[in-house]
Amino acid sequence: SLVWSGLPGSPVKLKVEDVPDSGQPEFEVAKGITSLKTPSVWVPHAILGVSTSGLLIAGKGQMGPFDGQFFVGDQGQSMVNRISLEKVKGVYQGAVFPFRKGFSSGVLRMCWGADGSMFVGMTARGWGSGGGAPYGLQRLVWNGKMPFEIKTIAARPDGFELEFTTPVDKRTAKAAAAYQVRSFTYKYHRRYGSPIINSAARPLKAITVSPDGRKVRLVLDSLKEGYIH
Repeated sequence: SLVWSGLPGSPVKLKVEDVPDSGQPEFEVAKGITSLKTPSVWVPHAILGVSTSGLLIAGKGQMGPFDGQFFVGDQGQSMVNRISLEKVKGVYQGAVFPFRKGFSSGVLRMCWGADGSMFVGMTARGWGSGGGAPYGLQRLVWNGKMPFEIKTIAARPDGFELEFTTPVDKRTAKAAAAYQVRSFTYKYHRRYGSPIINSAARPLKAITVSPDGRKVRLVLDSLKEGYIH
């Protein structure tokens, strides 16, 4: 979108030619460009969508246990993702989770109904979408049953803390085989898109389950600053 930054009325001063074409990760590039702000959350391409769209914030009880979290549509894969945020040293970061798939067309816009349900407006828009229909309107309602999900993932100096919506089975949660952790990132350059780069496993050193079974602490051998985990 920097292609249009020079148009009249644009508040963006950064130009395409200001971006080094080194192929370094954005986190590294941003160290030399003060006007470039790295994302709070990445939605990994082709893993959790291909074209993010509408953004919606959950109010109290609208979607069960996810008050205050974000829902983000995806046009290409006809799905809605869920995002939880945290603030660390004044900077937002967070985690993204798959929420609901199988919409009839490409999810473009969501809005809350008066009853707290989510209305989802969709279009294939000539690009196609996973749902197959050229357009659509669907309604998503929480049925009142508590789902078993990871509610949030919070960063810790030595790993992550997972909070669940309902208690976990402690034997399963303590098993190292129940988890796989990797870190990776993308090239930040002038061309469109990037493959995954610098992908590496992050082995577990320890697992701790809280007494109430709602939180699991994962201690890793290392973390990679600025990377997706």
